[in-house]
Amino acid sequence: DKSYPYIKVSLTEDFPRVYRVRSFHRDGNRYFGPYTNSGAVDATLDLLNKLFAFRTCRYDASTWAPPAQGDPPAAWKQKLLPRPCTQYYIHRCIAPCVAYATREEYNAVIKQVILFLEGKHDEVVKSLQEKMQAAAENLNFEEAARMRDRIQAVERVLEKQRIISTEGQDDQDVIAFASGEDETCAMTFFFRNGKLIGREFFILQGTRDSSPGEVMASFLQQFYESS
Repeated sequence: DKSYPYIKVSLTEDFPRVYRVRSFHRDGNRYFGPYTNSGAVDATLDLLNKLFAFRTCRYDASTWAPPAQGDPPAAWKQKLLPRPCTQYYIHRCIAPCVAYATREEYNAVIKQVILFLEGKHDEVVKSLQEKMQAAAENLNFEEAARMRDRIQAVERVLEKQRIISTEGQDDQDVIAFASGEDETCAMTFFFRNGKLIGREFFILQGTRDSSPGEVMASFLQQFYESS
């Protein structure tokens, strides 16, 4: 399988999920990638789920809350799960399945996930700080402590990144090639909002009889169009 994995945020379903897929579609959902291997995607998803407590289950969530717009269908009836799963108790889901979180509260979590994947970490930190302040003012110190821990986790991620452009904050992929006798290494750097958020490399075999331009064109086509 030569297709590359993406992270999908399923905005078209109730209480969106965030998970790995092998193809990109223009279907109203958000896709981030491509990544060069599943391990990088899984590590990113694990980090995201630690930072932002979104659901990872595959339940049909259409009965957990009334539709976001318009009236529910005539036969619609709220149906919740009897109890939250372990993910709730380890603070990896805010449990909309048992109405511990409203649709609006859950969508706010998904918005933070998208901002993070877009590289807009400053906006994520600002939002978490506002939630921490609100929780403290309401004397909900346990929630305030969780927000503090998430802020610190995001800031640790930021410490591993560096700003590489002082003139702009563009999103771009930078790809470098180095050739040997019969192989070429392609190193890809992913920049979002001027921050280096990841890097991956490929070893391309059997490139002795291809020009640098041909190797580059073949790699770019496969990397961006394989899905």
